[in-house]
Amino acid sequence: MSRRDLAINLASYGEHEASARIKEMPEAAYERVCQIGFKHALTGMHWMKAGCLAAIEVMEGAPRELRRERRAWSDVPAALLEPDPIAVEVHKRFERYAGGEKVRKKEILQTVSRALSPVLEEFRYYASAGQYRGPFSDGTSYVALSYSKGVFAIRFGVHHDKIESLKHRLFGIATGNPPHFPKTISKFSYNMGPRSPLWPYPTETTWPISGSDGLALAAREIRAFVRDTVLPYVLMHREALAIRSTLLNEPGRADGWFPIDATVLAIDFLSRKREWVDEDYKILQERYAKFVETKRDELQTHYETTTSKWNDAI
Repeated sequence: MSRRDLAINLASYGEHEASARIKEMPEAAYERVCQIGFKHALTGMHWMKAGCLAAIEVMEGAPRELRRERRAWSDVPAALLEPDPIAVEVHKRFERYAGGEKVRKKEILQTVSRALSPVLEEFRYYASAGQYRGPFSDGTSYVALSYSKGVFAIRFGVHHDKIESLKHRLFGIATGNPPHFPKTISKFSYNMGPRSPLWPYPTETTWPISGSDGLALAAREIRAFVRDTVLPYVLMHREALAIRSTLLNEPGRADGWFPIDATVLAIDFLSRKREWVDEDYKILQERYAKFVETKRDELQTHYETTTSKWNDAI
């Protein structure tokens, strides 16, 4: 929950002093509020009330009931009720793609796929899956169209057969048969855009399409995004060494849906570069330092398995 929403709700419960203190609360204290609030919410309590109770407990050092049982919005200071700039921006984006007649998912996917076909000439579009697939000698490149909860996005990446086969043989990771998902390396456009710290892009890379005019506008923008960013990505990562380089050196240029360390070590094994195994293990150890213990243990197991099986035939 945002600090602003929590401040509004604290005021509505009559907790004006706490409401005023939320904005300047240290990050560690606010994180504690969220942790306690989460535990309250797990009991079925309304999540905003849970957050308010947690804020009082952190600020005062002990839990107590709120001053008011029900929220009174008339008691919230006018300054807190001014429109949230982020919310205003979100509404503008939705309005941008809302013009014209109402459109539904089927029409959106059909229109976008027609716009992308000239860009993805060497790919085949599978309408039932909403995917463009481009086979190559070692696997398949994917450009998958997604429209969920009113927002269009793109997942793109590569399934590299040799790497996935090695991950299965070395580490017991399921390969999937047939592979209809870019398991070796992939990226979702939800995690890109002007505010993304890891993959900034000049414009938003999701499109809240709801109208025919908005669909026409979005189709042009999506085509440019796929041509300039998505297509080079899925073509470049047909090479195993390009996958390794991205996973090791460019955090955020790939999503961590699958064990990144297993992919990197499998590529080292495939490349027969024994010195890379130790180097990459050290890099990943540093990156995993703040991960949960199970992930750190998994990394160590994958490393030990790679070294113990190094002399096995590929």
